[in-house]
Amino acid sequence: ANLSSDEKVERRKERARMYSHIARKRQESNMKELKAEMECLTVYRLIIEESPDMIAVLGPDMEGRVLFANAAFARGMEAMPGGYMGKPIWSVVHEAHRGELMQAVRNIILNTETTSRLTCQGKYPHPDYPGQEAIDLAMKHSPTGIICYMRRAQFEVAGGGGGGGGGGGAFF
Repeated sequence: ANLSSDEKVERRKERARMYSHIARKRQESNMKELKAEMECLTVYRLIIEESPDMIAVLGPDMEGRVLFANAAFARGMEAMPGGYMGKPIWSVVHEAHRGELMQAVRNIILNTETTSRLTCQGKYPHPDYPGQEAIDLAMKHSPTGIICYMRRAQFEVAGGGGGGGGGGGAFF
């Protein structure tokens, strides 16, 4: 308590050095965590971009507009006039299956714990899938929107009526 003014100044400087050291250590730790997270995200992005299956992120609303799509989705939608970005996902499926797909999107919006799966016919021919073959489509809610995963169905769609479920392999 009986410190001279020079001693008080020196004490303040020492405290400031200590706090600066702690702040630097925190910042270094945060930077290491951020770098590790960025490396993981880079790997995830590579997996998604290189996937032969069509993957898209849809807007988190009833419109179901395409916000992001991987290269396989882009290849599959080359025939779509005007492109696919910003268009509702049901614009890429055959008219006979739009209602079912719209209902699946609504269910996911209203109940975020739900996953939807259906088999439908694409509207535009995909270069990897000759003709307009059936595609299995799975959707799941995420914090950024709706993840939409599409791949060639294991069986054909019967008579344009669609078929919920079906197909092989797990989606979500």
